[in-house]
Amino acid sequence: MSYRTKVRIVEAFRWIGQPRESWPAWATPELLSESGSALYAYSLNGPVRVNRGDWCILGAKEIYPCTNEEFLKRYEEDKPAQTSETQFAGVVSHGA
Repeated sequence: MSYRTKVRIVEAFRWIGQPRESWPAWATPELLSESGSALYAYSLNGPVRVNRGDWCILGAKEIYPCTNEEFLKRYEEDKPAQTSETQFAGVVSHGA
């Protein structure tokens, strides 16, 4: 038998040392903390260091880090599906 992973949508942001004010609202101090130039994510297994350039992924009850290389292999940006209204936006009908 063959199996494939289930598709799931995650919330994530890439930490490159930007100030907390630019982080998403779910990246609260209870889940992520800064210590000097380091960032720590509080996972179910305890604090995990997040390196500059890593992605912080929001799980069900935790945030976990993922390297940029691994993130780009596993995820792609979730783009909303086009509806018939947006699909034909800007199309001009020339008489019929």
